[in-house]
Amino acid sequence: MFKTILEMLKSKTERTLLLIFGILAAVIILIVIFAVKGFIDKGRDAVSDLANNTEYEAQVEFTVTQLQEVFEISEISTASYIYNSIATAYTEDGKEARYHVYYEGTIKAGVDFSKIDIQIDDAGKVITLTLPEVEIHDIIVDSSTLDYIFSDEKYNTETGMQEAYSLCYDDLTSKIENEKQFYEMAKNNAVHSVEALIVPWVEQVDDEYVVIVK
Repeated sequence: MFKTILEMLKSKTERTLLLIFGILAAVIILIVIFAVKGFIDKGRDAVSDLANNTEYEAQVEFTVTQLQEVFEISEISTASYIYNSIATAYTEDGKEARYHVYYEGTIKAGVDFSKIDIQIDDAGKVITLTLPEVEIHDIIVDSSTLDYIFSDEKYNTETGMQEAYSLCYDDLTSKIENEKQFYEMAKNNAVHSVEALIVPWVEQVDDEYVVIVK
């Protein structure tokens, strides 16, 4: 009886061990299958990546459209000039000064980025950007700064004060036209702005290209 029980336990233990070994074998087989599949997939991905990279390197060519898209703003102010001066209003015959008016104004200038001339030399790996002429974007006279000196109190009228803003605006416009240093500063700032936008992007795509901005 006792021997029979031992044999039954042994038989049951053997079946349990066989079941465990069977499960372990199945798990190992599954692991091997997934490992092999993963290796194959990685191999395919590596080949695919290599092919894509090879194709990418072979086709790296910049286009004018790509470069134009970098400039999201068509106009950008690259210089701001604060100016203060005195304008004079004369009588109709121009012989007598009616009043003098002090004013402060601000002028903003820059370039139209949509007018940048883009030349691309893929063979020599050179991108040349030629900027357009500097344009005045805004002329502002601060009306709160207007201060008058009348040659005669009879000219201290509401009409005279209304014309003062236009007088100052015209005076500021005419004076800035002769400020060559201001235009040069605006142009230099525009060059630096374009370089800051384009150069990092070009270098990221292909650092063999040279960007010339003028």
